[in-house]
Amino acid sequence: MGLSVELLGTMRVVVDGEAVVLPSGRQRSLLALLLMDGKRMVSRDRVMAELWPSAPPQSAAVNLRTYAWGLRSWLARVTGAGGQLVRNGAGWALRLVDDTPLALDVVTFERDVAAGLRALTDADLASATWHLHHATQAYRGVPLLNVPQGPVLSGWAVLLHNRWVEATEGYAEVLLRTERFGAVRELLQGFVGQHPGRERAWGQLMAACARGGDTTGAVATYRAARTALVEGFGMEPGADLTALYRAVLRREPEMTPPHESTARRERVSVVGPAGPLRQLPADLPVLFGRETTVRGLLDALSHSPVVPGRCRVAVVVGPAGVGKTALAIHLAHLLRPAGHGAHLFVDLGGPVPASSRPPQDTVADALDPVVIRLLHAFGVTGERLPVLPADRHALLRGCLAESRALLILDDATDLAQIRALLPGDAACTVIVTSRHRLAGLTDVHRVDLGPLDPVAAELMFRTRTGLVSADESTRSVVASCAGLPLALLITAGRLAGRPPAMIRRLALALRDERRHLDELVLDDLSVRARVAVSYRAVGALQRRALHLVSAAGAAGIPAGPLARPLRLAETGVELVLEQLADAHLVTMSEPTSQAVRYRTPELVRLLVAEDPDIDQPGQPSRSSGQELGGQADQRTGGGPDRAVHRGGKRGCPVQVGAGDAQ
Repeated sequence: MGLSVELLGTMRVVVDGEAVVLPSGRQRSLLALLLMDGKRMVSRDRVMAELWPSAPPQSAAVNLRTYAWGLRSWLARVTGAGGQLVRNGAGWALRLVDDTPLALDVVTFERDVAAGLRALTDADLASATWHLHHATQAYRGVPLLNVPQGPVLSGWAVLLHNRWVEATEGYAEVLLRTERFGAVRELLQGFVGQHPGRERAWGQLMAACARGGDTTGAVATYRAARTALVEGFGMEPGADLTALYRAVLRREPEMTPPHESTARRERVSVVGPAGPLRQLPADLPVLFGRETTVRGLLDALSHSPVVPGRCRVAVVVGPAGVGKTALAIHLAHLLRPAGHGAHLFVDLGGPVPASSRPPQDTVADALDPVVIRLLHAFGVTGERLPVLPADRHALLRGCLAESRALLILDDATDLAQIRALLPGDAACTVIVTSRHRLAGLTDVHRVDLGPLDPVAAELMFRTRTGLVSADESTRSVVASCAGLPLALLITAGRLAGRPPAMIRRLALALRDERRHLDELVLDDLSVRARVAVSYRAVGALQRRALHLVSAAGAAGIPAGPLARPLRLAETGVELVLEQLADAHLVTMSEPTSQAVRYRTPELVRLLVAEDPDIDQPGQPSRSSGQELGGQADQRTGGGPDRAVHRGGKRGCPVQVGAGDAQ
């Protein structure tokens, strides 16, 4: 069993790759206190002072025994026999059995800070870079953010924060010495806003601007620092910062750019005009139910054999809203320390309506705006930009290869898009997401994401809403989301901080199929809009087949009964249904002695029921699809009494007239 505990930022406990629900209230404080002191015994008086800082109540001793009992039960539940709460007359301690490894982020953080600052003092810049980079990346925010804190824990959190400040300024010093001025600016621009009294950081930011050739930026930085110090602290900048400012104005050698070849080499490899190419979106703190998938991909990409001329590629496919992009971003952040220079995210736009899809020979031209934008990021502008699109694409692949790029190609539609952007260098890593299976992309690490299992779905919902437990209404809302992370995110966002009555109201609303998709909307997030993109991207024949499959309900339907209404041979129907399966609009049962059955996922079925294009008189009704499914059951041995769901408008006709036959 593996046990991992994160205290830097929101407290989080992971057992065998799965995040577990934390104990609540003072039990959580007691757990943090025991973890902070490692294997040492925590005295009863120390615990009492932490849990009741002002004055303990008369029932404090009884309450403390209750908290200890609750924490002991929680440890037994989440670790089995791996973790134990041990007590003697003096207090308590956390004990792990010998074969239970504990990964504690604060221990690694402290070790990296100490080693990095020591290496900086010894001028071992390579070691200092490695340790201080990892230390600054490990700090996810104010420690113990979700833990009630008394004097001991709050003091410890302040000490950890101060160590992060030291590590950040130390890392900035390393970056300055190695002439990575753009990286310094990226590191410190937000930092000085949060810590306006840190004159050392202001000076480092000024030096990065000046030595990177931006004298105006250096002067502006000094003025911002002076304003922050005078208005916030009532004091003028100190002697060191003032001397640095004068050196910038006099353009002294230490405040001018280094040799041109060094600056040019930095721009070509990992730095554009605005600094290092670090364009990944923010990572999610927790990725529910995907730990095994992430671990498998991370291991595959990290240990795959090096093939000259071929980059490492991971492909994440799945239906709309299943969390492909979130997983790709999370994976990319885990891969960042692996020696990649540029970190890039490219939104390829996803499927387009079938009627407006460009032919294959114009895909390269359609990609050109994306290519130009990336070349601009690498500093290739104006006369340096090639005239022909093919030359621009070739130059971009060269820039990606030279910068050892870590590249996310999000929401790809077809192979032509991907192949045009794949760099031919083994040092590069590309993560592709798509609603299509992209079966023609070979020699890649592929995962097909499905809905979350009920346990992970409930955990995600409760974590995001802050609910400690789940009642019947909560479970009903979770079930209505069909395991789709987007739907869970929307419903949890709507209910976070709301009274229980709102959960019951939403549960009732989601039971009404006519309102179901209307309820799955929050700000710019919409399940209907996401699924509709996939629906509009398939052709008219595929949509007619999808309506027939949807009408068959949960029982599903094999290909044979659809041949007549679609005016196709059975092999033609199978091809159409496979195209829908590749687009994740239908699912296929596992092949058995009976025929393969096709079904529509629940939220897709609700969208199909809304399609006004099928509301045409004189066409076979929705019930005819159910009749086809029943006839198929009789032929294939399926149970005719299996549940059949009917959604949307009753009796909606399916558009399969002779004029539409293909």
